[in-house]
Amino acid sequence: MADFTQKEIRKTFISLLETKRADKITVREISSECGINRNTFYYHYRDIPHLIETIIEEDAEYIIAETKEEKTLSECLRKAIDFALEHKSAVMNIYCAERYIFDISLWKVADHVVRSYLKTVYSADMMSEKMESVIVYLRCVLFGLVSAWLDSSMDERVLRELEMISSFKKGDLESLVRKAGL
Repeated sequence: MADFTQKEIRKTFISLLETKRADKITVREISSECGINRNTFYYHYRDIPHLIETIIEEDAEYIIAETKEEKTLSECLRKAIDFALEHKSAVMNIYCAERYIFDISLWKVADHVVRSYLKTVYSADMMSEKMESVIVYLRCVLFGLVSAWLDSSMDERVLRELEMISSFKKGDLESLVRKAGL
């Protein structure tokens, strides 16, 4: 995102999210804090949900770029969890207020992370029906694990449970790919 005004809108919104739920923040408030008029906000974003969607997608791309060297999906998940913990208030204020937008974005992120990871680790045909089934399974697991953790308000105990589940599943991906003949 190269535009200075977009960066300022984003920075201001995230700052406001540290203390308020997303549904309690107005375009007027963001514009006032940024020192811009409301029309300038609408020039860059349709509305606050569009701003949220853009932020989530950009942050997801950042996380994905940061996980390119990771060797397991658990390591990729750990990077995403660390990022969320760093921005806990903002994440929870979006998650609680704009769950539908968050879930759609999380679904896309889970899909992208799984596809990127599989492309990096396996040279299998990503377009095969078997590989698509592996992707669907892994995407659902990843989405479910992250959703459970967020539903617990990022409870440390749930995070430990997720890590334990991950250790139980060690080797499952390789077995799944092998069984699929990929």
